[in-house]
Amino acid sequence: MTMKFLLRKAVLDDRARLAALIRESVRGLAPGFYDAEQIERSIETVFGVDTELIDDGTYFIVEAEDRRLAGCGGWSKRKTLFGASDYEASRDPGFLDPSTDAAKIRAFFIHPDFARRGVGTLILDECEREARAAGFKTAEMMATLPGVPLYRARGYRGDEEFEVAVGGGVSIRCVKMRKDLNTEKINQPMKYAAFLRGINVGGKTIIRMEALRATFAALGVSGVRTYIQSGNVVFEADETDESAITERIAAAVERDFFKTPVMVRSIDEIAAIIDENPFKDEHFEEKLFHVVFLDAPLSEEQTALLLAKNGPTEDYAVRGREIYCFLRRNVSDSALGKDFLGKKLKVAATGRNLRTLGKILELAGEK
Repeated sequence: MTMKFLLRKAVLDDRARLAALIRESVRGLAPGFYDAEQIERSIETVFGVDTELIDDGTYFIVEAEDRRLAGCGGWSKRKTLFGASDYEASRDPGFLDPSTDAAKIRAFFIHPDFARRGVGTLILDECEREARAAGFKTAEMMATLPGVPLYRARGYRGDEEFEVAVGGGVSIRCVKMRKDLNTEKINQPMKYAAFLRGINVGGKTIIRMEALRATFAALGVSGVRTYIQSGNVVFEADETDESAITERIAAAVERDFFKTPVMVRSIDEIAAIIDENPFKDEHFEEKLFHVVFLDAPLSEEQTALLLAKNGPTEDYAVRGREIYCFLRRNVSDSALGKDFLGKKLKVAATGRNLRTLGKILELAGEK
């Protein structure tokens, strides 16, 4: 079921609740992108409440039905690009010129309980609407790595990386991103890919692709296409609540066929995942390079257990809800092929090789 949210302007009395939300967001969503020291130092120095945004009336809060804070974020007509009120390294209170400068998208934090529920998109759409009304033609941000998939999915581009100092000789990697606020791009449906686990393997768990497409179409999504027989579906939807979409698809697949894990990513996320491949400078056959999609990030303990498998014939890298797998021999000889993720780590996951992901982009018209 799609959850209902209330979007409103933040006020100074919200500061304590915002500070708590920011801490929970960073500690819950940053593992896999930053290590524990980076996370804690960032909370101490960079991530915090920016009261200037509140005073300017450009900072928003999203509340869930039970009044919990689901997320926050804002935009700015000032030159400051990054950091809380007391992070002096990057502050510049001067005003921007809408005719030549880009509005700044600032300080987005989503509570882990509401991740992929459309909260970030709800705030971002309102920020862009206000910035556009103020005369800005473009928007830019300094994105932390956990937020990059959302921003790419909402049309932001850029791969210029910066190391932002967070104290004690520690820094975090961020990406400067930018978007054209052209009104022609508003209200276009989102493109998604759904990956079903273990479909049509070894003569079992049989699903005909024609029947699978019909199941998706019955959900009210459009442009449904499939690639090969392993459960790869491309579709479009107006809905931005990725978790709700995933739940509806999984329920429909279980009703019409059988129960199996389903992972959904936006097409822009797929493109970003391919672009950010940490092994892209290595030489490998496409069939031996895999991306594993998870329904939630691994814990630090799970990550350590997986990375302990790195060696001469296989390497793994964890990035949020994805695991990059560089396999120098057959998949069946690897931890991935022996279902280490399911048997040892006890996580729901499904993997696709690089060639399949490229074909998914082609099918979606993005390559």
